[in-house]
Amino acid sequence: MKMIFFIFLLTCSIFANAINIIEDSAKIVKGGKELSEINHISKISQVGKLNKLTYKSLNLSKIENIQNLMTLAVKEKRIGFVKQFQYIEAFKNLKDGDKLLLKCLKNSNCNLDNYSELMTKSPLHVQIANKYPYMNLTQINHKVGSINENIMKKYFRSTGWIQIEGEIGRNGIDGLFIKKKNGMIYDVMVVESKYNKSGLQHTNNGQQMSKDWILKKIHNLQIKYPNNQDYKTIENYIYNDAYRALLWNLKTNNNTLVLSLKKVHDRISKVLISEIVGSEKMKINFNGNQNINIKNPKNNFHKQIVSWYNNEINL
Repeated sequence: MKMIFFIFLLTCSIFANAINIIEDSAKIVKGGKELSEINHISKISQVGKLNKLTYKSLNLSKIENIQNLMTLAVKEKRIGFVKQFQYIEAFKNLKDGDKLLLKCLKNSNCNLDNYSELMTKSPLHVQIANKYPYMNLTQINHKVGSINENIMKKYFRSTGWIQIEGEIGRNGIDGLFIKKKNGMIYDVMVVESKYNKSGLQHTNNGQQMSKDWILKKIHNLQIKYPNNQDYKTIENYIYNDAYRALLWNLKTNNNTLVLSLKKVHDRISKVLISEIVGSEKMKINFNGNQNINIKNPKNNFHKQIVSWYNNEINL
């Protein structure tokens, strides 16, 4: 009987110890879970105000940050409840989508519909939208166009061409250049600048860069500047096909500027584009000068282009 009682006590003791071990393990697991939850509390929800958030507030994964930003935006009536799901889809697949979204939400003048559309455009559009979140699509398109056009103008001026006014308002010739000797014009060049996939447009005066289109623009310039005899001389060069016509194109791809310079031909008002070959080649056409790493330009020419690009971005 004593033996049976001893075995019973021993069994109870072992069972009690097992229970204690299980309870202790549960406490450890629970404590670890609580600690994990503490470490994964959203700083966005802790701060609780859009205008108080910083990039340091984005302490979770990109999708979690975006979801929490949307929750806060709905709470502050910045957006509607249903609309948040559209924006989550728009920003979750973007590199640094949570940072881009925060940039817009912190600016009360930033329109999320417009801003999210811009995120699908080129890397330069995204960069400009991030820098100027209050701009709409039209304004950013103009900014991108100006950046491209100004780099083009700086390039040709640096190679000895004299730039003269070619535009009237936002319409006209992007780049009108001449060379002079003893005060007389001896060379004329007309350049159209395009960004990314934009092409030459059809107008009431023919396709851009056609001879008819150029002559119409020069005629308008003569009316605007009647005392400038250079335009009459330029008109004669154009009329007699004694001029150069070029198409400049700039694209941005991650941290790379992709440049292209091609020749434009007018064949009975039909515009044709071809590669520049032989002695007509310019520095930008040389091997290695079409792809320029913004972060690591490899020669002085690349450094000059990158410097112009960065200056334009920051204007």
